[in-house]
Amino acid sequence: MIPLLPGVVLIPLIGTINMTRSQQITEATLIGVTTHRATTVIIDISAVPIVDTQIAQALLQTTRAATLLGAKVTLVGIRPEIAQSLVSLGADLRGIETHATLATVLAAHLKTRI
Repeated sequence: MIPLLPGVVLIPLIGTINMTRSQQITEATLIGVTTHRATTVIIDISAVPIVDTQIAQALLQTTRAATLLGAKVTLVGIRPEIAQSLVSLGADLRGIETHATLATVLAAHLKTRI
């Protein structure tokens, strides 16, 4: 977890995610939200090669948990094949902001702060 701005943290995910790792991601996210008093969590999945049903569910679980602590979650790095996979899985992304790149989410976030 990388603190970017006051109240904003980035979780860059790299490589394959299995169930053990997804639990670690959820735990680290909750600790990070509390420790950094984050109101915004950016989860970057640009470097995650495959998003299957288990990973999609784990990301949604992490998102819901962070939301319960008062943080808004943004998913970054949604490539066309991942978008298609999430849609075909029927993943409910309501209430989750998505962006194609980290640059677009940071630009949008900085614009709202000015």
